[in-house]
Amino acid sequence: ATPIINKKQQEAEQARKLKQKADLQAKEARMKITNPKDLFRCAPEYQGLYSQFDANTGVPTHDQEGAPLTKSAMKKLKKEQDKHSKQLASRSASKDGC
Repeated sequence: ATPIINKKQQEAEQARKLKQKADLQAKEARMKITNPKDLFRCAPEYQGLYSQFDANTGVPTHDQEGAPLTKSAMKKLKKEQDKHSKQLASRSASKDGC
């Protein structure tokens, strides 16, 4: 019974490592988007999800079918954009220190 558990554990560990690698690649691709306004237009995980964007902030206002997003959905997207901005700022600050 022990070898079966080890094999399952190995498969789970391998799947976890693959997911970590994919997550890291997605984060690196996202960090290449240096203007937060472009996050929802350019990031691979958001492409094709939204049809219209706020001209000032870049936050999506309409889904791919053209239906307006709810205020709560736009608020969540704005938080995601702010998080991206902070990540960019901390990354550039750490690079400036060298």
